Amino acid sequence: MVNSKESLQFLYENVTHDKAKLMEMTTMPLSTFYRSYAKLAREEMLLRKKGSGRPRLLTGEDRKSLSKFALQNPLESTRRVTSKFNACRGKKVSHMTVYRSLKFSGIVKKLPKKVPNLTRQQELKRLNFCQNWNVPGFFDNVFLTDECSFQFHRNTVRVWSSIRNAKPTKKVPKFSPKLMVWGALSKKGFYLHIYENNANVNSSSCQDTLLNFIPFANELFPEGWILQQDGPTPHTSTETQEFFSKYSIQILQWPPNSPDLSAIENVWQVLKIHVEKKNPQNLNELRRYIWESKDIITPEMQNKLLDSTYSRLEKCTQARGKLIGIQPF
Repeated sequence: MVNSKESLQFLYENVTHDKAKLMEMTTMPLSTFYRSYAKLAREEMLLRKKGSGRPRLLTGEDRKSLSKFALQNPLESTRRVTSKFNACRGKKVSHMTVYRSLKFSGIVKKLPKKVPNLTRQQELKRLNFCQNWNVPGFFDNVFLTDECSFQFHRNTVRVWSSIRNAKPTKKVPKFSPKLMVWGALSKKGFYLHIYENNANVNSSSCQDTLLNFIPFANELFPEGWILQQDGPTPHTSTETQEFFSKYSIQILQWPPNSPDLSAIENVWQVLKIHVEKKNPQNLNELRRYIWESKDIITPEMQNKLLDSTYSRLEKCTQARGKLIGIQPF
């Protein structure tokens, strides 16, 4: 059966001109068949002749030049790129032609992703950490910890909408409140603490949180456990260090600017999406949904996340301490 204009033209020229027979041989829509047959009857070609149409305004060299200029000047607008290109190459093309040419070459504008600005010293610290602690089984009794803020009226979840309608909107206040959360992830359990509304995380609040956490950790790991933490002042202050000594808490100090090495960052991603889909209408609902969301971090997920730490450390070692990005699990 024929389903293309090229095949229909071949049958018309080499087999038969009979409309009924040709119709039986085709599976294309009737309207398309009638239009195509009428053209053939008028001795017109169904397919566009090779090389017909308006000549291209941009040559291959022009496209290469455009691509090179856009990549070397990533902040320039399309109109600015077009203006400089026309002046340099003696052309007169529109900004839409330039836009389509760049898109055809695989070059589009993207919003840069924010990443930590690592110094060379920090990269060396990361490399040294990864080489020292990438030991099988080391993270079996480690709690990965971190603070995170949950924003009210967060807007990151995509919603279904007809392509014929305008982009959907979501009403948000000018200043959205938020709740600070502290979490501790291990292979045997996940601990979550929600700070009071607008509470500042300082040495005192950090110690209060740990006092409530210690019985939970001792129950999971009666033989002993290790607390991983990064380097904000509340974690490294003299008062907090004395607290660690008093309660004999073993600390694994994380290298600076290294969220990509910690699997708890994946937990925050999962919880934030879950909470946003609940669409909380006030802070009480936000607090409740955050608390309920911890149950979706299953034991299987906990094991998988902690085991992923070794591959993260290995990738960082191979990258000689450079960023590896937040890893999937």
